[in-house]
Amino acid sequence: MKKIFFSAAVFSVIIAACTKDNFEKDHPKVIVIKPPTAITDTCKDSIYYDPQIKRIISNSCAIAAGCHTSSDAFDLTTFAKAKAKATLIKQKVVVEGSMPYNLSFVPVPITDQCVLDKIKAWVDAGTPEKK
Repeated sequence: MKKIFFSAAVFSVIIAACTKDNFEKDHPKVIVIKPPTAITDTCKDSIYYDPQIKRIISNSCAIAAGCHTSSDAFDLTTFAKAKAKATLIKQKVVVEGSMPYNLSFVPVPITDQCVLDKIKAWVDAGTPEKK
């Protein structure tokens, strides 16, 4: 049992000593190239109705939620209809956080900042449809 404990302790010390910080200190001539944090900001750049905004509307507003469908006065089932309401969508979803609602008509705002950034970027870019 002592041998196992001793081996585990030695192994832990070796692993702790081999951290990136120690490597850079012990090997100053080695250049450590850090990977880029992000190639593109997919939450803000190059946002189009199809596929990004269409998916958000389908999941949160129209098809899955069953609210803004073709039988509703605020129909969001097509690009043309969503484009016509884009400024209002941005206002209600991004600025006010008053949409979408749950089945009890209680606002359940979208909290995913990336989704909010996509909606804002799409409207601010002039509501482009496709690449």
